[in-house]
Amino acid sequence: MASWRKALAGFVFASAVSFMGCDGATTPTPTPTPEPTPTPGGPLACSPKSQTVAVLEFARLVASGGETPYQWDTTGSGLQKDSILWLRFGEPGDYQVVLRDRVNATDSCLVRVAAP
Repeated sequence: MASWRKALAGFVFASAVSFMGCDGATTPTPTPTPEPTPTPGGPLACSPKSQTVAVLEFARLVASGGETPYQWDTTGSGLQKDSILWLRFGEPGDYQVVLRDRVNATDSCLVRVAAP
């Protein structure tokens, strides 16, 4: 009995052809391929989760985990370098900053801007 394996669309098909009876029958047996392992860096995280700064003072946020590159969604003005974002706001208030990675996982941090 001869057998062969073929990977197709996430499945491994194993077929056996019987040459003893020369019937040419095949029996495909689908076997699911394991899912890829999660991101080695762990879940996406923005830190610190909350901080308070003065008007126009820079807040420093750090991204970790997830899959790079990172994207920050905010209404403040700032500068991003690799996984670090320096950010400032011109008005007092609470500002949510959303961190997004390559696979669209998200996390958020709060920057509280104190009134003068």
